[in-house]
Amino acid sequence: MQRCQDVRGSRASFRRCKLLAGDGADGADGEDGSHDDQPAQKGYSGNNGSDACTLEMGLGGLAPTTQCQAGSLSLGGQGGDANEIAANDGMQGTPAPDPNPQGYGVEGKGESAAQATGCTAGTGGAHGKDGDDGPGGLAPGTLTSLGIFGASGGDGQPGLPAQGGGGGGASLGHAICGAAPHGGAAGGSGGSGGCGGLGGKGGQAGGSSFVFAMLGGQVSVEEVVALSGRGGDGGRGGVLQPGGQGGLPGYGGLGYGSADGAKGGCAGGVGGLGGNGGHGGGGRGGHSGLVAVSGLSGVTLISAEYIFGEAGNGGLGGNPGPNGNDGDAGEQDAYVTLDP
Repeated sequence: MQRCQDVRGSRASFRRCKLLAGDGADGADGEDGSHDDQPAQKGYSGNNGSDACTLEMGLGGLAPTTQCQAGSLSLGGQGGDANEIAANDGMQGTPAPDPNPQGYGVEGKGESAAQATGCTAGTGGAHGKDGDDGPGGLAPGTLTSLGIFGASGGDGQPGLPAQGGGGGGASLGHAICGAAPHGGAAGGSGGSGGCGGLGGKGGQAGGSSFVFAMLGGQVSVEEVVALSGRGGDGGRGGVLQPGGQGGLPGYGGLGYGSADGAKGGCAGGVGGLGGNGGHGGGGRGGHSGLVAVSGLSGVTLISAEYIFGEAGNGGLGGNPGPNGNDGDAGEQDAYVTLDP
C-alpha cells in the first residue's frame, strides 16, 4: 500500500486530464487453526487399579493430567482404594460442567457390603465447548494518512479442554487372600480430556480502488475522465482445528477366587473430546469509486466523466464461517465515506 500524502485542509484542482486508479489487491487468506502444524493435544489414558490380594490397601489408578494452552488442565478422576473394611468411590473428572444434569465424568461407587451393591464404573467426561467463529468483515473500512484499511475478518476462538472421565469404584478385600495382603481390587482412573483446537485466522480485506482519497480539504474536477479499478476480493477465513481425542479409561484391578471371593474393581470413564476451534471470518471486499472521504471534505465536479470498476467479493468464512461483505461500487457509491 502506498502512503497517502497528508494534505488535510488543502485545495486542489484538476482540469482536462484523465485520472486512472489501479486495481485493489486481493486480501490474504487466513491461516487454518494449528499448533505449529500439530494436532491438538489428546488426553492421556487412565491407569489401572491394583489387583486384589496384592496390597494391604488396594490403590486406585492415579489420575492422568493433560496440560493445554494457557495453562488449562484436564484431569481424569483417580480410582477408588480398598481394603477389607471399606471400598472407596473413585473421584470426579475435571473440569466438571456446572450444572451437570447428564452426570458427565462422575465417579464410580465402591462396593458396599451393607447395601449388597457392587462397584460401578466412572462415566465419560463432557466434551469441551467449541470456540466461536470469528465475525466476517462488515464495516466499510478506515481512511487515515497511511492509506485505506478495509475490514478484515475476525479470528476464530479456541475450543476449551474436555472433562476427564470419572474414576472407577473399588471392591472390598477378602479373607480368601489367606496369607497374602487383604487389599481389595482398586478402581481404574478415568482418561484425561483432550485439549481444545485453535481457531482459524480471519481473512484480510481486499484493497480498494479510488481516484481520490480525502481527509478533509476541497477538490475541483473539470472536464476530467476518472476511472477506478476493480476492488480486491476479501480473503477466505481459516478453517478450525479439531479438538484433541479423549484418553482411554484405566481398568479396575483383578479379583481373586471364585464368585464368592474378592471381586474385581471397576473401570474409569473415557475422557471427553476437546472443543473444536472456531472458523475465521472472511474479509470484506474492496471498494471501487471516485472519492473516499473521511471528515469534512468537498468535491466539485464540472463536466466530469467517471467509470467504475467492479467491487471486490467478500471473502468466504472458513468452511463454513461468517462471510465478509462485498465491497461497494457504482455511480451510487461515487462517494464512499469511511470511518475516521
